[in-house]
Amino acid sequence: MGHMKHTPEPWGVWNHDGDWTIEAMSKKAGCMVDIANASFSEQDARRIVACVNACRDIDMTVLEMPNYSVKSELDTLDAQIAGRLKAESQRDELLAALRALYGWQRAEVEHFGATTPDDFIIEMVEKALKNA
Repeated sequence: MGHMKHTPEPWGVWNHDGDWTIEAMSKKAGCMVDIANASFSEQDARRIVACVNACRDIDMTVLEMPNYSVKSELDTLDAQIAGRLKAESQRDELLAALRALYGWQRAEVEHFGATTPDDFIIEMVEKALKNA
């Protein structure tokens, strides 16, 4: 059941004098053709088409799972993206602090002359900044 053939996306809606139909591109005909032998309200036709298009490339066995929810998948993805954006923001803050420390340390070396711990810090910071 997971590999059912269906009309490829994208699907669309078409208003035929107040009757809404669901259509898709026919490669044979080279144009949009009705794929549902029914009239729908505009809201129903648009919802069906939106759901089909949103589920493109999702296996039928997954879609047919009773508890599967595209929204849950999107919420999980949103949380992952938010976490990544937070990590990138923290990285940027740390890099700015590292650059400031590097600038301060370079000024200390130039003003007072190199010392062993300072040279080590400068090497670590230069390496980290280079790899950033």
